[in-house]
Amino acid sequence: MSLQVNIDAAELMKLSNWSATMARQLPFAASVALNRTAYQVQQQANYETTRYLNKGGPPNAFTQRAFRFERSTKANLTATVGAAPI
Repeated sequence: MSLQVNIDAAELMKLSNWSATMARQLPFAASVALNRTAYQVQQQANYETTRYLNKGGPPNAFTQRAFRFERSTKANLTATVGAAPI
């Protein structure tokens, strides 16, 4: 039993180019996904203020929009959601 491997240089170059493109695009795609998720978390947290902070009536507009998020970048893949500073 023998094993034969043929390597086509043109196909190898295509694979190399595809791999390089994916290496450049992966951080961007991850950043977009993080930013979209952080935005949804921010929106949900702001919505929940009206649900949980209405003991003495509905919360004021400042409280309803209290949560913010910091965007991620390709270089820094961290998105943060938290209360806005006063």
